Amino acid sequence: MQTASDGVNKRINNLLALKISPDNSDGSLLSDDEFKEKKKVLLTEKNKIIKELDQTDLSNPEWGRIGRNGFNFALEALENSKMGY
Repeated sequence: MQTASDGVNKRINNLLALKISPDNSDGSLLSDDEFKEKKKVLLTEKNKIIKELDQTDLSNPEWGRIGRNGFNFALEALENSKMGY
């Protein structure tokens, strides 16, 4: 499960890096619509993994918290990128 969490976090970070890249200033690498669609897919996957972490690791709730914090950090970075921060 941690591998899936790491993988989606990496993909979220890569998507964000591509969106805010100076090479994408004109949207030629990733348009706003493409960004929104890919972000939506990744956030859906993120939520699924969070639910699975919460359900499968009840014996150690700390792992679920760590996973949620990581995903929330990535989500906040995506949201901030849309606001130009």
